[in-house]
Amino acid sequence: MGAFFSVLYQTAVKFVFLGAVAFGGIMCGIKLRKHKDAKVNEDPAKK
Repeated sequence: MGAFFSVLYQTAVKFVFLGAVAFGGIMCGIKLRKHKDAKVNEDPAKK
């Protein structure tokens, strides 16, 4: 029974870690997309 909980704990830790990495990737992607969109939509008269 102890082995079951050990594997369950291990899997839960992996799940949380991969979820955090995925969330960070999504946040970075959103930030980069907004930055690129702001650059593209920049007023050409200001250049």
